[in-house]
Amino acid sequence: MRRPIWSFRHSPLQGAPSVLAGLLVWNVGNYAFFVIAGRSLGPESYATVAALLAATMLVQVPAGAVQVGMSRRVAELGTDRRAGSDALLMHSIPRCIAAGLALAAITFAVTWIVAPSLPKFAVVATSIAVAPIPLFSLALGALQGEHRFGGFSASVSMLGLPRPVALLLFLPLFADVTAAMAASAVTIVLAAAAATALAWPGRQGNRARPDAKASWVALRRTLAPLAIGLSGIAVLINLDVIVARASLPERIAGLFGAVAILAKAIVIIPQTAAWVLLPRIAQADAAGQPTNRFLVLGAGVSILGGTVATTVALAFGRPIVTLVFGAEYADGGQYLAPLIATATLTGLLLLLMNHQLGRNVDSFVWVIAGLAFIEGLVFAVLHDSVTMILTTEAILAVVGVVGYEVRYGRTDGGISRSIRAVAHGATRKSRQAPAT
Repeated sequence: MRRPIWSFRHSPLQGAPSVLAGLLVWNVGNYAFFVIAGRSLGPESYATVAALLAATMLVQVPAGAVQVGMSRRVAELGTDRRAGSDALLMHSIPRCIAAGLALAAITFAVTWIVAPSLPKFAVVATSIAVAPIPLFSLALGALQGEHRFGGFSASVSMLGLPRPVALLLFLPLFADVTAAMAASAVTIVLAAAAATALAWPGRQGNRARPDAKASWVALRRTLAPLAIGLSGIAVLINLDVIVARASLPERIAGLFGAVAILAKAIVIIPQTAAWVLLPRIAQADAAGQPTNRFLVLGAGVSILGGTVATTVALAFGRPIVTLVFGAEYADGGQYLAPLIATATLTGLLLLLMNHQLGRNVDSFVWVIAGLAFIEGLVFAVLHDSVTMILTTEAILAVVGVVGYEVRYGRTDGGISRSIRAVAHGATRKSRQAPAT
């Protein structure tokens, strides 16, 4: 009998269903939160909440440098990765807690200065939401690097599950914006606690402990470029909502912010692929093996998912938005398809960057940072309509993908080269496969 050419059980995406399930639970919880918030607050107040949450993401995404760095480091340890992860985790926890408190203080000061009219407790809640993010990222990285995707998925799901429940509890107690931010803060604190508990080392007997300090130094050296790249991705994904809140009429900004939350869920597809593939890429690269198939697989899944979602949104954008947020938001349905398309392109950049990071090639982060900087400059001039905002995002995303291929096209990370290599390998295996 002919042996199957491809088996999901042994595929590079093993663990992806678990991670995708966690991301879906996260997003379903978030959608429930946003639907409750949207129907309770109205477009005007909702725009303020969307901007505050986008600002929080500007901290959360670059803090993911700890996750990527930890995952990559653990994967590189090979057979000793569990012992190395345990030692490194315990050594890093107090440092991540200290970093989170510093980020919370900065967030509080900047938000207070930039938006002095905001409710002060909403500013406090936003800062509390920021504090546990580095610790959460560290624990996720340990679970990811060890391929413990069940615990990884459970931790990710905690970012969404408690959120709508907390909002319903807080709405009778606080003003609308404050209740929304307090619910977000409670959710992130609970998620960080769950992830840390799941990653916490068990009894290790007399097994030798690696040098945690040396591992931390190796990890710390990678954090700056990782943070720069992830910060650029955060800007590319979230800056549009902030710009819309600052420059467009309140109602249009509220519609745009609501639909953007819905549309940008498409990023979970490249995010899932990146999370599952990154430790495998790092292991393959450390062993001197090619990583072409990981790139093709991740990019193919991301593009296919984005294309299907954009097509559906073109046909049913207005009914979808009305169903989720109510008739008051129906006019925002026209933004759904283009927002999904631009988010898909940005998600592809995220996948490409993670592929290079897994190969210990950090140079693409500077391209991402440059695109984010250019986007900020362009938005400073062109921000008077949704069309301007979306066109700017789409053009810069395409430039980023083209720039990637120009820079890395002749290497193992090149898109066209990887496609040719995978196609050639598949053809050769098909010819060599024994007949039934």
